[in-house]
Amino acid sequence: MAEKRDREQAEKAHNDEQAFIWRKDKENYEEEERRLKNKIAVINQENCDFLKRQMNEKASRQAGRRMNRDEFMLNKPLLKEINKKKKESNYDG
Repeated sequence: MAEKRDREQAEKAHNDEQAFIWRKDKENYEEEERRLKNKIAVINQENCDFLKRQMNEKASRQAGRRMNRDEFMLNKPLLKEINKKKKESNYDG
C-alpha cells in the first residue's frame, strides 16, 4: 500500500513538473510570438513610411515639371511642331 502511495505521489510530482515545463514553454512561445509580431509591425510601418515618402517625392517632382505660363508661351511653337511630328509618325505605322 505504501509503495502504491509513493508511486502515485512520484507520478503526481512528475505530472506537476511536466505541467510546469509546458506552462513555461507556452509562456516563452507566446512571448516570442509577441516579439515577432511587434518586430513585423515596426518593419511594416517603416516600409509604409518609406513608400509614402517616395510617393510624395514623385508627386513633388512631377508638380515641378509643369511649365509656367511664360514658358509655355515661349515653347508653344516647338510644342505644336512636336505634336504634329508625333501624330505623323503614329499614322505612318
